[in-house]
Amino acid sequence: MFYDKKAPELIQLEKSYDDGIINKDEYSAQKAILKEKYSFVGFTNVRRFLYAIGLPVALFVSSLLILLSTFIKHRLIIYAIRCMSIPFVITGAYFITWTLWDRQDFPESIYYTTITLLSIVITAILYYIFKIISKDFNKLETLRQQLNPLKRNIDFVSDLADIIPETSETVSYKAMTSVTSEDLKENLGKIEETLND
Repeated sequence: MFYDKKAPELIQLEKSYDDGIINKDEYSAQKAILKEKYSFVGFTNVRRFLYAIGLPVALFVSSLLILLSTFIKHRLIIYAIRCMSIPFVITGAYFITWTLWDRQDFPESIYYTTITLLSIVITAILYYIFKIISKDFNKLETLRQQLNPLKRNIDFVSDLADIIPETSETVSYKAMTSVTSEDLKENLGKIEETLND
């Protein structure tokens, strides 16, 4: 699946120089002309670049979507999706890096090792970012689910304050219950407003 990043003319020019058909000055001059002619990220034209990067970008985006789907609560599904998404992210990051990075400055083994390590690092960083986001999202969702029972309890305390008879023995308790339920309603309203923003 590796695409040839060198223009055919450049390959032929290098072969001519290696075979001794042209000298160093001719090689340098023709190489400068070819570099100007084929200068889009090491590809012969934008169309080839888009062709080469299209599949890796699609793979990378798809893998991110799979990774984001870990918001699902079922543990077995979460584990399966997580296990499947990590190799996809590594592969996508690898091919995007391979497409954008011209390897002419490095030996081939260092080039591929560096890209592989970079892909793994990018994947680890993305994994931990999504893990933090997912953890915070799950906490907020748990808080949101607990609001309805809390609202019922507040309404119960409020209703209790309304039905307590006003006698000398219960006046202070009724006042305290009424003030407490109003404070709780106000605090609950603020929490709901914050969660809905």
